[in-house]
Amino acid sequence: MIKREEQFYVKASFMEIYNEQVRDILNPSSGILHTRWNVKNGFFVEDLMVVECSNVNDLVAVLHEGMKNRRTGSHELNKDSSRSHSILTVYLISETESNG
Repeated sequence: MIKREEQFYVKASFMEIYNEQVRDILNPSSGILHTRWNVKNGFFVEDLMVVECSNVNDLVAVLHEGMKNRRTGSHELNKDSSRSHSILTVYLISETESNG
């Protein structure tokens, strides 16, 4: 009989698109990042920081850190407008081992 063991891992990244430029809001000092495409990965953001999350608190911390680093600007209707689009990506990775 084959016994399968599965392990799951969670990782996350957080980026923003502002003035048609992609920035890593978990690592703001990384500057402007580039969107790439290849056969293996499809579309991806080069050098985007991806962090491991051991539990839900880690994932919430990623969300809070990213929200803190978003660019904001004011206009007549909203004094704290984000002026950007943000993308929080949660990666759920499954690894299977077969024993037997």
